[in-house]
Amino acid sequence: MNHQTKMTTGFFLCGVLMIGALGGCAGRNSSISESRTHTTPEESTFAAGAGRAPTAATSYSFAKILVSQGRDRDALYVLSHIIREHPKFPPAYNEMASVYVRADRLDDAIEVLTTGLKQSQHDAVLHNNLGMCYLLKQDADEALIAFTRATEIVPTNPTFRSNRAAALALTEREAEAASEYSTVLSELQTQENMVILARARAARGISDQEESKIDLEKDIQADLQGAGNSEIPPGK
Repeated sequence: MNHQTKMTTGFFLCGVLMIGALGGCAGRNSSISESRTHTTPEESTFAAGAGRAPTAATSYSFAKILVSQGRDRDALYVLSHIIREHPKFPPAYNEMASVYVRADRLDDAIEVLTTGLKQSQHDAVLHNNLGMCYLLKQDADEALIAFTRATEIVPTNPTFRSNRAAALALTEREAEAASEYSTVLSELQTQENMVILARARAARGISDQEESKIDLEKDIQADLQGAGNSEIPPGK
């Protein structure tokens, strides 16, 4: 399955199901402000008053402003600095991952979140967002592991439980998924989500079959081309 198909399926789930994401699933489709300033991250005194180094929180706030202005590269610079100077500040990892997700750099987002979890292994939001990245990659098994960890840390969070239910359904554990959904959704909402997820599973299966067919056709073409270029043995 190509990357675009994976991303589309991921957004379908985020848009219809009651599941959370990195700063909101719609973030990659949301409008970005066109406002600009001439201040660079290096020059900014936004967070540093009277010669004092900015705190992680104030630098993070500045990074959020940069993101709102569409200046993702500058935001990544600030966020990288925060992580370097304050490695146990989880919001920076989450925001950086969000920037990467918008740029369709899911592997980078996963790497950032994984790094953050090495510093803050009991941060439920990091685990949840890691699960969302895996869900966008259509790796439901890894997503389930991450969502399960998030719910273990904060069992009362309805978003984490809904995400875990979605991953359970996508791994064909429907009974467990329905049971998990029932803790946070009405019976009707549970049924609706289960139907949607069943369709998503079916669509993924069709896409996988199409991808396998394309790969097979490529292999056959390669074999035929190889045969056409081979030398004919003497005497034949």
